[in-house]
Amino acid sequence: MKSKKMVGRIIGVVVPIVLFLIVSASFVIYKANSSRSDLQIIAALPEFQLMTQDNELFGTKEMKGKLNLVYFFFSSCQGPCPIMTNNLVDISKKFGENDKIQFIGISVDPQRDTPEVLRAFANEYNLKSSNWKLLRGDIDRIEEISQKGFLLAADGFPMMHSTKVVLVDQNGNIRQYYDATDMASLNIMKTNVRELIKEL
Repeated sequence: MKSKKMVGRIIGVVVPIVLFLIVSASFVIYKANSSRSDLQIIAALPEFQLMTQDNELFGTKEMKGKLNLVYFFFSSCQGPCPIMTNNLVDISKKFGENDKIQFIGISVDPQRDTPEVLRAFANEYNLKSSNWKLLRGDIDRIEEISQKGFLLAADGFPMMHSTKVVLVDQNGNIRQYYDATDMASLNIMKTNVRELIKEL
């Protein structure tokens, strides 16, 4: 009689635990699949070419074959730009010197953001690894790239630039947008990057 009660108690404890583990595993699988489904191709990035802080040509050709995290900024910005840059620097440190990922900042104030200024900006934020590029070009071209390329607003540059980070895959496709000032959004970005990097 006692043994039956003991078995009943064991079953009463074990069964809920097993059910909990099954439900938890199912939820994890669901979230993983849901996260992948969020990474549909939004648009193909049109061809463009700008200049880096080191006066080297850089554009869609150099983005191919790698995951690219792109944002718009200007060096004298006292608003969201320092937050955006610091957040992306922290993320770049987590991925280390990974040659499969590039961090790309595009200046929306190219008249002031000369190559010398951008190099000073790179030094200030310690953007010295080869997977960081700061780009500049003619302001009309930058506006066109923002609006028609990355599908982001370009009215009122430099002050009114977007605070989004754009994830562009190895084939030049826009896959997702994230709020560069919000760590919850950037944590999702890190998860998405880890998923896509498996394809490289």
